[in-house]
Amino acid sequence: MAGGQDTLIYVQRTVNHGYQYQFHPKHHGGGHPTDAMWLPEISHHDEFLIFNWADTHSTSDDTGNLYGLRIGNGGGSCG
Repeated sequence: MAGGQDTLIYVQRTVNHGYQYQFHPKHHGGGHPTDAMWLPEISHHDEFLIFNWADTHSTSDDTGNLYGLRIGNGGGSCG
């Protein structure tokens, strides 16, 4: 990863579009209490894999913001 303490950029790019992933502080407890947050036990690597999955499967909202799911061993979403 590169960047300062508040802006971590994952060095690997997504396979589909070559996006770089930014670990935004607001999604790790540094934002408003209503902001979506990652579970503390999800590693940065797994967070990127979820983002990459979202890019690969084109899961986005109407404005193009990607969102992902963590798929459990049984095939359902988890945590």
